[in-house]
Amino acid sequence: MGSVERVSITASGPGRAYRGAPWWAVASAVLAPVALTAGWVVAGTVQPPEYSAVRQSLSALAGHGGAERWIMTTSLFVLGACHVITALGLSALRPAARLVLGGAGISGIALAALPQPANGSATSHVVSVVIGSILIATFPAFVGSRSRPQSFALSVRGSAIATAVFVALTVAFLISAQGGQYFGLVERVGLTPETIWPLVVVLALRRSARQDAGT
Repeated sequence: MGSVERVSITASGPGRAYRGAPWWAVASAVLAPVALTAGWVVAGTVQPPEYSAVRQSLSALAGHGGAERWIMTTSLFVLGACHVITALGLSALRPAARLVLGGAGISGIALAALPQPANGSATSHVVSVVIGSILIATFPAFVGSRSRPQSFALSVRGSAIATAVFVALTVAFLISAQGGQYFGLVERVGLTPETIWPLVVVLALRRSARQDAGT
């Protein structure tokens, strides 16, 4: 009886910790950065000549002052939905990590639903941007586990490095938002790796699951 109990405990312990992620979580994690990049590239091509991707943010593309704003708005909706779907599939991670990524996704949907006016700024939009930026930047901090030292993306060290880099990029973004001439560039440079990181985590989980199945 005791041996059966020990086997059961082992199966629900390390075995559970090394479960992978479902295919649909991989698909949503892949689609997120693709949708974001495609959105700003396509939307940028239909803007008037005075538009500058270096100076102006993505919010300008999705705001009421942007030309064909539906393009960037749709991109942001898809990005947010993808983060939520990916979070649902990350059952191998602690609940806090899934909540943070899901919260970042909800913030993305909120900022798309609450666009900037043609002139000035909307507090609700700014709040959504700030909350979403903080959540996606700190997501790696909730992923790291000492039980997965063989995977950089899932290890405590790797998660700490990613968090430090993303927080620095977020701080630079928030500072540039105060009127920096490279606001748009800083935003895009920061968002790209932050949006890709959930995919890195998903792939690392699947790799760990395969390695665990082979032992």
